[in-house]
Amino acid sequence: MIRQAISCDICGTEKKQTNHWFVAVRSGRRAAVSGWKSRNRLRPGTKHLCGQTCLHKLVDEFMAQRLWRRGCSRALRTRAK
Repeated sequence: MIRQAISCDICGTEKKQTNHWFVAVRSGRRAAVSGWKSRNRLRPGTKHLCGQTCLHKLVDEFMAQRLWRRGCSRALRTRAK
C-alpha cells in the first residue's frame, strides 16, 4: 500500500488520523474553505490546514493581501487624478 503524506501548509504538522483538518482553495480574489472530506483536498494548489489556528492564519494572510492590494490600487487612482 502506498501512503501519501500530507502536511499542514502553515505549520508543517503531518496529517494523522484526526478529523479537524480543513482544505482551502484560492481562486483569483476568492478563497473557499471546507472540511477535510472535500473533493478538492488532493487538487493542485489546495492548502491543507491542520486546525482552526492554521485556518485563521491563512485567512488573516489572505485578507491582509487583499486589503493591501486594494489600498495600493486606491493610492494609484488618487495619484492619477
